[in-house]
Amino acid sequence: MEMLMMNKDNLITIFFVVIWLIAWLSNALHHTTFDLGQLLQLYLSVIVPRLGFHVVNSVYNSPKGAPPQ
Repeated sequence: MEMLMMNKDNLITIFFVVIWLIAWLSNALHHTTFDLGQLLQLYLSVIVPRLGFHVVNSVYNSPKGAPPQ
């Protein structure tokens, strides 16, 4: 059986999804005022540079025609 391998980007995404859902439920059920848009912007500011680095690294460090590693 193949095990699911989690990398840091997946863990960051899971973490932010859990935090966003908790904030959303808290806003809905307890009338709090967590700014979900700001939380989304924080996630994007964390993940976009990591993904950009991965793309550049894959394009320039993989042999031509080979899938990125």
